[in-house]
Amino acid sequence: MDDYALVLNAGSSSLKFCVYCRPGEDAWRLEARGQIDGIGTAPRLSAKDEAGGSLADEKLDASVKDGRAALDVLTAWLRARYGGARVLGVGHRVVHGGAQYTGPCVVTPKVLDDLRALIPLAPLHQPYNLAAIEALSARLPDVPQVACFDTSFHRGQPAVAELVPLPKAIRDTGVQRYGFHGLSYEYIASVLPEVAPDVADGRVIAAHLGSGASLCALKGGRAWTARSASPRSTDSAWHPAGVGGPGSSSTSSRPWGAPPPRWKRCSTSSRGCSGSRASATTCATCSTARTRRPASR
Repeated sequence: MDDYALVLNAGSSSLKFCVYCRPGEDAWRLEARGQIDGIGTAPRLSAKDEAGGSLADEKLDASVKDGRAALDVLTAWLRARYGGARVLGVGHRVVHGGAQYTGPCVVTPKVLDDLRALIPLAPLHQPYNLAAIEALSARLPDVPQVACFDTSFHRGQPAVAELVPLPKAIRDTGVQRYGFHGLSYEYIASVLPEVAPDVADGRVIAAHLGSGASLCALKGGRAWTARSASPRSTDSAWHPAGVGGPGSSSTSSRPWGAPPPRWKRCSTSSRGCSGSRASATTCATCSTARTRRPASR
């Protein structure tokens, strides 16, 4: 009997998947890849084989309104196509592993608890990644599941690359630059020696462009520094209210599934908070000390 492995990338509106097969003692090869997109609006299942031939392209019922329903559809499709196959493991893309998880790991209840505590640091992605793990655990309780983190590739950067210009008391809670899209950059670094051998070992800037975008400076195939951006992060006058890092009480005590932290705009100008006198004052909105310079005379 051939061995199979499943890889999932679960998001808020799509569920991407790959199926890998290992016939006998041969090497692993891609068997199928596809996605269920439009979850909650116009769900559709599409899949192709290794050569790019279509395996499925069908509109799904409107009842596929969330990730769990999409996973039910995918499970039924896989069973119909690979019924009786021996699944050795399931790999998951997980956006945030914090400072603790520096590489892929087998998911345990302790690991899940740790990853739930990081939801406030990636509220648009982390809940959906973890929901897929939990759903698969219920369906395949004896099959190991492995979490692969977007942040892992960026661990080991120089300390200055991870530093954020915030007070030490905040940084001590775990707030830092973690870097994202690391699985994408790890792949780029792995194929650079083949497609661009002359520059692969040097300094390379790689870009991940999509609804979320980032840049990563590579040096010798390793992450040297990274910067990311999203529509929410383009306004520097927005400040997090009550958000710490993974070790802070505001993060670790937040129940899984709770709404993400609220963001508040400081009061007096579009450029952020300012005090009301020439001396140092405290902004009532963000509780941050600011100094307003006297007007020129």
